[in-house]
Amino acid sequence: MKTFQLTAKKKITLALVVVIVVALLIFIINVQMNQPDNLPANYMERLKNPGMTGDYIGLWKSRWHEENKAWIYPAKQYAIYAVAALARLSVWVVASKAKFWK
Repeated sequence: MKTFQLTAKKKITLALVVVIVVALLIFIINVQMNQPDNLPANYMERLKNPGMTGDYIGLWKSRWHEENKAWIYPAKQYAIYAVAALARLSVWVVASKAKFWK
């Protein structure tokens, strides 16, 4: 396998990209894990009380995701697109032979 010659600029850029990607992945996983279940265990109770919010699995088990779903689920999609773009950027940084990186 080919070894890449990474300059200091490339190493710093890749470290920043990794930090941003990890933060975005934490956000994506948190939103995904806290979505309401499709068919909750207490389905019959929910029929009796339609004001109940969904059962949550995951990290925080709060109603915050339910109350903010108008913007949080589109933000999750944009975060997925950003992770894909940052992955492409990091491949470009590693493979680039431009003078900027020297």
